Amino acid sequence: MDYETSKIVVYEESKFMYTNRPYVLNKWKEHAYHTTTEEIVKKSPTDEMGSFAVLYEFVIKALLNKRFYTKEEVRETIRGNIKPIEFTLKDKINEEFSKYEATRSPNEEFVNDILDDDFLFANMEPKIKYFKDTLRDQGDWLPVPNVGHVKTIKDNKKKVIGVAKIDTFSNKIENITSKKQQEFIERFKNNPIKTLGHDTTDVFVVLSHFLMSNQAETTEDGYTYFSSDDALSIMGRSRQKRPNKEEFELSFKEEDRFKIMQQVMNLDMTWVAFSEDNKELKIINGVMPTENELYEFQDYVKLFDINRVNHAFDKKTGEYKGIYGVYIKPSEYLRPFLREIRNEKQFAAISLKLVQYTVNRQPVAKNLGEFIAWMFKIASNTHKADIIAIQHKVSTLIKEAGLTTSKVASLRESLEKGLDTLLDDRIISGWSYKDLDPDIIGKPGYKKKWLNSTIIIDAPKNVIEINRALASTHPSQLIDLDFELVEEEHQKQVEVIENFEQQSFELIEENPIKNTSSQIQDITPDVFKEIRKELGISMRKAAVQIGISAPTLSRFENGTTTPNDENKQLINEWGIKHLNI
Repeated sequence: MDYETSKIVVYEESKFMYTNRPYVLNKWKEHAYHTTTEEIVKKSPTDEMGSFAVLYEFVIKALLNKRFYTKEEVRETIRGNIKPIEFTLKDKINEEFSKYEATRSPNEEFVNDILDDDFLFANMEPKIKYFKDTLRDQGDWLPVPNVGHVKTIKDNKKKVIGVAKIDTFSNKIENITSKKQQEFIERFKNNPIKTLGHDTTDVFVVLSHFLMSNQAETTEDGYTYFSSDDALSIMGRSRQKRPNKEEFELSFKEEDRFKIMQQVMNLDMTWVAFSEDNKELKIINGVMPTENELYEFQDYVKLFDINRVNHAFDKKTGEYKGIYGVYIKPSEYLRPFLREIRNEKQFAAISLKLVQYTVNRQPVAKNLGEFIAWMFKIASNTHKADIIAIQHKVSTLIKEAGLTTSKVASLRESLEKGLDTLLDDRIISGWSYKDLDPDIIGKPGYKKKWLNSTIIIDAPKNVIEINRALASTHPSQLIDLDFELVEEEHQKQVEVIENFEQQSFELIEENPIKNTSSQIQDITPDVFKEIRKELGISMRKAAVQIGISAPTLSRFENGTTTPNDENKQLINEWGIKHLNI
């Protein structure tokens, strides 16, 4: 293989590792497909080729170290040395593409795993739920001089059990060193009540998942790095293309980044005080008189502690662009809620869709989904049956969904559409009316009978199993399992409904795959899944070995899409190679 061909092969076989960095691949492609006179003379890359030169030299001279080699040998060498290659290129890429790399999160791999798993872990204890309900609503916050705003925390029976305080006066962050930076921080403190809502509680859920795990980047003093890109990726916000002279950057809008950091700062400014033994509290001008004793403000407890922030600057002009991330940890009060097992009902698995839904597009599904996830968790730990369904009156579900219209036709359409959305997104496995007579629709008294009727909602079996595992296992121990249980149990749910898929599954179970490559032409989704499970590897690890993205591979395994010819060939080669393992 001549030098010019070998450059192209190294690029083509390496690019799967950097598909999330289009600015890197654009530059590499230019070097791979264009050869200068100096290169032809030297038969090797020049220093001006930067990270691509380092990649080529490391693969060809350090790893292969052969005079003659084939395309297949280059591919195998790269596939077998992904981590060493990434480590070798890290500093050079950071230097060469600094204006892009400065805004990248070190948690990118962890975030991708979350997106692949499609689940988050959340704390479902009542205090946390009622606190989130308080933050979600902008109403009834009382301004208090030299403090900020306070608001009562109420349980589901409207009993006051605590108070929340957003303190805009006492927050201090270590690495604020300029007037511009201080002005940017002050923007977050400018009437934060108007910014509270579902985004606040969604960021709380995502941030809590980060703080529960052991995978996010954490400093020696216990602060976890959390960036706006981390949150925006998990919450499903869209990126935009930003053209410049040489390449395109896929980036989130600065406005969206600011909104996320606003919510993080809102949480950092939040303090809470709960009554002991669930005694009801009364709030007077921001203080709580209980048993002839006044609770002073220092009796409030902080929820989060931000140590420092990650500032972003324009690489050419030096202009301050804002805050892209924070180093944050739970307070001593919040820590046990996130990092210790306090009771069996503490942690639950919730669908990623619940933080990706927006109140503008899926308001009913978002509100209902959060309530149903809470009910599923309670039911999973109080009932031992394999299949669990919860049931609630229509009037209760309407209240939890936040529906307010008085027109029964609109109410029913909105509620049923919300339930169908949850079903389509596999947050529930089914729903039906228990006792509603269809013949009464539109007749006198129908609205009252409908509101008093009962809806049965079926829990997906994988959710039940994960919630039960969480009764005695901390989420950090389940995060590494790659949700094999989710994939397996979801398949079983589908099999009950689709007889054809059931027969296919049973056939595979009865005849374990131990065939030779000559007995198979294309690796089918079912065969691929069996191979992967026999190897005991996650979807992400299989995708890295094959050389395609994890979402593409996941869609192939689930049978939702057919890969293109190039990806199909890669899957077949990998599958045939492992058939006899």
